[in-house]
Amino acid sequence: MARLPVSFHPDRSTAYVSQLGTNDAAVIDMDRFAVIGGFGTGLNPDSSVLLPAGA
Repeated sequence: MARLPVSFHPDRSTAYVSQLGTNDAAVIDMDRFAVIGGFGTGLNPDSSVLLPAGA
């Protein structure tokens, strides 16, 4: 079974999914189950962590 690195915003409205093959992360709106953005990461992102603002 493949591992899918996902982190959720504390209110569960948004998910951040690491994409191993493209070296980026997708931002998913959990109410619409739609990709609403993305951002670049380092090579082969295999985990994700969300930190509070200012941390």
